[in-house]
Amino acid sequence: MIFTKTVLFISIILYSYSMKAQLISALKPYQWEKRIVLVFANSNHDVEFQKQWAVFEENHKGMRERDLLVVGITASEVHSQISAVAASNSTDAFRKFYEIGKAEEVTVILLGKDGTEKLRENKLVLADQLFSLIDSMPMRQQEMPNRPND
Repeated sequence: MIFTKTVLFISIILYSYSMKAQLISALKPYQWEKRIVLVFANSNHDVEFQKQWAVFEENHKGMRERDLLVVGITASEVHSQISAVAASNSTDAFRKFYEIGKAEEVTVILLGKDGTEKLRENKLVLADQLFSLIDSMPMRQQEMPNRPND
């Protein structure tokens, strides 16, 4: 009995580790290249999720200027411009890694180019708020004079 519980416990830990490793390996190529916005919701039909997605679509030029990629994570799917992340479809890994409960409302997380969390909101994030935060970052300050006009 103890052996069975030990094997089960080890299996759960290894599974959890492999999900996190898969998630990290999918995002790793974008470190130092892109800022990533994670949008968590229970469903892609969630009104707040759709509003947040619309904010990003309406401000696509500003998103592109700031090297932003958006990843939507619902209870059952990963929506992403990053094919490796979308293919991983590791919703549980995302939720566990970023400590997002299944019952939580929409949560928006901004990851900087260094891969660290820069913003976490449990409400709609407007483009002005997001862009202002990013534009105040030292790395973005260095990028701005070097940007060609789009």
